[in-house]
Amino acid sequence: MIWLDISKQLESVKHLLWHGNAQEALDRLPDLSMDLSRQRETIRGAHLLLQTRTKVLNNGLEEVFRHLYPRFRAQAA
Repeated sequence: MIWLDISKQLESVKHLLWHGNAQEALDRLPDLSMDLSRQRETIRGAHLLLQTRTKVLNNGLEEVFRHLYPRFRAQAA
């Protein structure tokens, strides 16, 4: 899994910084940055999914649809 790899890289950089190995930590940051940039679309998609799930749990999804599509379906009395 790419997330596990990114997490390990981040922990490694933090460890290096904690132990005063700033240059080695800085040398590893470009690889970490590249891995994170590859995941940008996945992170954005996960954020939208979380917003949708929150609306469902709060019984607010129908209201969102009704706002976007006024003819979505008749409101319950």
